[in-house]
Amino acid sequence: MSTGTLLCILIDLFFCLYIKIMYVIIGKQKRIQRDELKNLLDEKGIQYHYVDMTEMPIKTMTYLRMYCNSFPIVLKINHSFSNLEDNFEDT
Repeated sequence: MSTGTLLCILIDLFFCLYIKIMYVIIGKQKRIQRDELKNLLDEKGIQYHYVDMTEMPIKTMTYLRMYCNSFPIVLKINHSFSNLEDNFEDT
């Protein structure tokens, strides 16, 4: 995967955080489960960003598949950032 592609994915995910999208859906094309989930979220008015798994870096997909073995994968964004200084301040 090229650096440009990875940069586009990172910008996409940052954009999701900026506009308060609550979920990132990673799915496969032409899958009934993907379409059903997207329809349900649309009906409920829940904001999400869809990413096709073929657009994800292989290392990222390998990591995600350790925890999620079926598609679509749903990631909840909690809109918070951690500052490591805060975590290690008391040590």
